[in-house]
Amino acid sequence: MFLGGAFSRTDGLTGSWVEFTDFAVGVAYAAIAAVVFSAIGILVASLSGRRAVAAAAIVATFLVTVPVVGVLEALGSDTTRHIVPVINPVTLVEGVKVWVFQVNTFQIGDFGPAYVGIACGVVAACIALLLVRYRKVAA
Repeated sequence: MFLGGAFSRTDGLTGSWVEFTDFAVGVAYAAIAAVVFSAIGILVASLSGRRAVAAAAIVATFLVTVPVVGVLEALGSDTTRHIVPVINPVTLVEGVKVWVFQVNTFQIGDFGPAYVGIACGVVAACIALLLVRYRKVAA
């Protein structure tokens, strides 16, 4: 896609540079999403004894939080609407994208640094809990 976009530009090297920066933003966002989602998924999977149950638990973790966020957004104030999406991993990563890459897909208010901090905290907590989990298993 990048090559097609870069070679189809009519404004020369400037257009190719724009395509490259758009491509780099997409790769960075994919990396952020992969790290957050995999940290949560591997922790949830490690708590299950069977693969099928682990897969269902991972899906449930991502799906059950969506209606919770919806209800809290519907019932809350403007501040609540801006901060509640951190409960759902998908909207947490989307909030990081909104703040880091200045994309206006949904409103996070002044809580952009909180989204980044919470995402980093979630990853660190998942890794720490995973290490604790397997330390217990090995002992």
